[in-house]
Amino acid sequence: MPSSVKRRSSGKIFDLTSFHLEKKFYFYRAKGLILFNRIFIKTIKLFIIAVIIAVLVYAHDHEKQSMHAYYPDAFIFRIHKSETDRIYRVYQIFEDHKVSRVGQIVNVNGYKSDIELLVIIDTRNNTVERVILLKEHESEDYGEYIRQNWYLKRFHGKTADMLLDIAKIREEKENDVVIVTGATISSAAVVYGVNLCIENYNMNIR
Repeated sequence: MPSSVKRRSSGKIFDLTSFHLEKKFYFYRAKGLILFNRIFIKTIKLFIIAVIIAVLVYAHDHEKQSMHAYYPDAFIFRIHKSETDRIYRVYQIFEDHKVSRVGQIVNVNGYKSDIELLVIIDTRNNTVERVILLKEHESEDYGEYIRQNWYLKRFHGKTADMLLDIAKIREEKENDVVIVTGATISSAAVVYGVNLCIENYNMNIR
């Protein structure tokens, strides 16, 4: 019997052709929705990956720009093998085709938030050349001190042959750094961050 012929079943009349077409419609609609969901999920994943890559590239470029501000003619090259959990970026700074400095970006715990530092070590005389505060969210009372150049300059010229010691009142040894009274935890965290970079420099870079 042709499928277009109506059949009586349980007192009702069905058009088999319409019934089959309706089944196919719902089947393909469900299939289309599944395919759309898969494409949508893949698109979201790709978008998230693209955003993460963009953020990482921006952070990398921002860090290199910070160093280029002090060494405009230098070639800066990242050293992945010397990076650690705390020191997540290590750069060699080339001048006149030779490594003149090493820049390390370190993250340490402060009083209220993480503190991010860029520590530059001069490889020609093994001294800390400069410490740059990249990011912190300490309170105004505590964070204000570690933002000041007069505090960060206390690290300049310190030897990288040994770790720094914390001094509370005045420097008595070559490797002493006087921390700030009233911002003890924040300023000591900076010393700790610089020490991590000195230790990494001597163990993995030098």
